[in-house]
Amino acid sequence: MSAGGYAAVPEELRAHGSHLEGLVDRLAAVAAKAGDTAMPGDAYGSLCSFLPKAVTPMGEQVGEVITAATEGVSASAAGVRGTAADYEDNETIDPFTRLVNGSLDGGR
Repeated sequence: MSAGGYAAVPEELRAHGSHLEGLVDRLAAVAAKAGDTAMPGDAYGSLCSFLPKAVTPMGEQVGEVITAATEGVSASAAGVRGTAADYEDNETIDPFTRLVNGSLDGGR
């Protein structure tokens, strides 16, 4: 446990980072399909011929939004894994810091 009164389990943080990375793969697949909304102008008949022209740009915009979300989740995954590494580094360094400061009992 850190001196601040909380505990972190780096393995659990890494597992969460891996889970987020799995979501990145799924989001990327959705983003790739979101742009596939192109259809012929007569797909809904002549009465609704305006619909394909409206749907295609929206599909492209949805793809862009999902791509941005994918990048955000990927950055979060990297951040969580980096935090796990930082916690491990701090836990490794902490006993040496206390030794140098002359307080192996944690400053008590």
